[in-house]
Formats: sequence, C-alpha cells, structure tokens
Amino acid sequence: MEHENDNPYARVAFILEQRDNKQAVKNVYARRLKMKFELLLMLERVFKKDKYIVGRLGYKGFDEKDNQIEKVDFLCNTLEDKYSDFKNGVKDKIAGYTAIPDGKYQVKLTMSNRFKRILPELLAVPYYEGIRIHRGNRAEDTEGCILVGKNDSPGWVSNSTFWETEIINLISQYKTCYINIK
Repeated sequence: MEHENDNPYARVAFILEQRDNKQAVKNVYARRLKMKFELLLMLERVFKKDKYIVGRLGYKGFDEKDNQIEKVDFLCNTLEDKYSDFKNGVKDKIAGYTAIPDGKYQVKLTMSNRFKRILPELLAVPYYEGIRIHRGNRAEDTEGCILVGKNDSPGWVSNSTFWETEIINLISQYKTCYINIK
C-alpha cells in the first residue's frame, strides 16, 4: 500500500489544507482521481555500435484493472553508452563508457541534484546509481544515462529538450512507471 508521504499529491493537498484553501485541495484530489494507473516505457536497443547504442522508445499505458488504454510503438530515439552484457558482473562496467544492463526498472520523477531539475530516475539499477532519462546529444553526454531525441546522424540525437519535456509530461500522467530495456 502506498504510504501517504510517498504520494506527492497527498503532500501538496496537506500543504494546501494548512492554508485553508479548500477549492485548491479539491482540485488536487480531482487531478489525482483522473490519473492513469501504470506506464510501461519500452526501450529496444536496435543499433549496438562500438561506442554507443541507438534505441527506439515506445510505451504502453494501463488502467487500474490492467487493461491497456494507450500504445505507441515509437515515441523517440534514445542514445546510450556502448553495450555490455555484464556476464562478468560489475567487472564489465566501465564508468562513463558502458550502458546499464538490460532489465525492467521502476521510474520516478525526482529532483536531480546534478541537473537542478525534475527528471525521470531509474531505480535499483545493478552497478549504477543516479541513472536518468534526460536531454543531451552525444554518447559522451550520458555517463550511463539514457538520452532522448531524434537520431538524425550517427552517434547523435537532436531535439532532445523537446523529448525530455514530452517524456516527463507523459510519466506525470500515471501513478506508476516502469521501463523495460532489451
């Protein structure tokens, strides 16, 4: 069960209640009731090059009864550091040069101390901490993170600020979010 302190809408509602702003409290709860249930981002790593990976990001949205309510096969491209299969565990990790392992990870919108803004953070990633989905153009900009944009030349994504904003807006419509990377 979700703890009230983990629920950003409950925190905002509590603050507004303290201000006796009853209409604002009603608006927060109304928005909460309209939220969709679970978002599954799907990242397919399609071009595994020597120094980077280009992927395709899509998603599926589900309601509280696990019915699929949305599906987009291709939203935007991704750019990551080079691929490692992690057969040797942490020994295969080269900080700033290898992408995170394939897998399914929970994603939460949290404040990034490094970037000083709210960004999607992947939780419980083996061998890594602070993995984000964010804007950037080259594999050198990732340090293990996932860059989003349009892959219009080798090892490069453009229009990444637009796609970062779109993905944050998409995630914020759902109660929970996961990403499946393969």
